[in-house]
Amino acid sequence: MSKLLKIKQFRHIFTRNLSEYVKTVEQQLHPPTESNFKSFKFVTYFVCIPLWLISMVYCYKKEQEAHHEKPPEFIHYPYMKILNK
Repeated sequence: MSKLLKIKQFRHIFTRNLSEYVKTVEQQLHPPTESNFKSFKFVTYFVCIPLWLISMVYCYKKEQEAHHEKPPEFIHYPYMKILNK
């Protein structure tokens, strides 16, 4: 119980300056600018789309390789296909 009281006594240290760190909604919002729009457009066209295309080609090639592999030869073992009722 004494530990709980000590924690309550020092709680004001953590909450005392909370108003300095918490901002209002107006202070948190950044108005959109032309430079922000251009930078996101640049990242989309010159980073995301080429990476997407490269990954698409890579997956297509891997899928084509998988179709050319033959399944292993079937080996009939005596314990296979036993039907008991």
